[in-house]
Amino acid sequence: MIVLGLVVIGVFYLLFLASFYVNYGKEPISPSRQRLQTAKNEEKRIFDQVINNQNYQSQHREFINRSEEEEEKQNLDRDATQARGCFLVYAEESNLHELKGAVRQIEDRFNRKYNYSYVVLSQNSLSEKLKMYVRSMTNSLVEFGEIPSEYFTLPPHLDQNTVDGKFEEMRKNKVIYGDDYGFHFRNRYFSGPFAFHPLLMKYDYYWRFEPKVEYSCDVEYDVFQWMKNENKKYGFIITIKEFASTIPTLWEKTKKFLLDKGENFVKDRKLLKFIVEDVDNEASSNLMNMTQPNQDQNYIEWISQSSYNLCHFWTNFEILDLNLVRSPEWQEIFRYYDNAGGFFYERWADPVVHTIATSVLLNLDQVHWFKDFGYHNSPYTYCPQEKAIYKYCHCNPPDSYHISVNAGKCARHFAKLAA
Repeated sequence: MIVLGLVVIGVFYLLFLASFYVNYGKEPISPSRQRLQTAKNEEKRIFDQVINNQNYQSQHREFINRSEEEEEKQNLDRDATQARGCFLVYAEESNLHELKGAVRQIEDRFNRKYNYSYVVLSQNSLSEKLKMYVRSMTNSLVEFGEIPSEYFTLPPHLDQNTVDGKFEEMRKNKVIYGDDYGFHFRNRYFSGPFAFHPLLMKYDYYWRFEPKVEYSCDVEYDVFQWMKNENKKYGFIITIKEFASTIPTLWEKTKKFLLDKGENFVKDRKLLKFIVEDVDNEASSNLMNMTQPNQDQNYIEWISQSSYNLCHFWTNFEILDLNLVRSPEWQEIFRYYDNAGGFFYERWADPVVHTIATSVLLNLDQVHWFKDFGYHNSPYTYCPQEKAIYKYCHCNPPDSYHISVNAGKCARHFAKLAA
């Protein structure tokens, strides 16, 4: 009996020691780590609860299980007089919270009235968690698609060793994003091929945004419909100068292309002047008023002597006619640049390509500066100056980039041409 009692006492003692080790023997967790773990557990609990909730599944089943035919029907329900537009963004998994914020701002400032769809493109498939959270920001259709993998490999006409050497040169010369392969791949894709992505083929216009942008003014009209009604093909908010180190040979190659194509390829010489500095000679000063038969020679002289003033439209906001990008002329410009190798041998980016293509292929009155939008993408802010518009904004007018002596040069240049 005594032996049995000792055995029982020993068992309880061992259990006590084990319990003490489990609860007190480990390294104590700091309060900050405890809060972080608690937050993660709560986020997972809410996510699991929401994604499995019958009401959520009922409300979003049309987005989760929608057939291609149903998607097409929704977008074709707009009659022939209505614009078919969408919002376009490139995102990665790490952009979840910024992307949610950008979509929420677009909804609050504009889209809650018009319900235009969203297209989210990425290199890799995004998580169901991200998709759920982004869709929770809007009642509009949100479609997710991947960029074909071929656009994240070097084009076959380029040499890998040469590209590696050029990247090393750009790294040493501190060319911004010069040795970032992902940046080069994305900018090549968004310079031309993107317009043929299957998710975009049913649209005529897109409003491009990025996860970290901010919109500070209410937009009280249907922007896509206005673009269509007014025959506008391109809209921008910010235009600044590109870094010359990123495009050392771009304009020389562009001049060769324009000379080979001839003057009829350029739609509006006045718009082309937006990106070409005046050369202060007779051919330049009389270019838009020439009626004499010898126009070909004057065009050749003007282009030959021209230089690029580095002005370009920032494409983190742009509203663009997709049919323009899909046109043979735009795609010919893209292929020429692509074959020249500048997307990898240098650091040519889609804002400059879009700017040159629109300046060559459009009339000046088809390009619009959205002065009634409030917008911020670090480090630049645009804020309307007119009091009638500003009352719908929360930005600070003196912070607007276009009134800065240096940053606003391209904007003032465009305004002078468009006046």
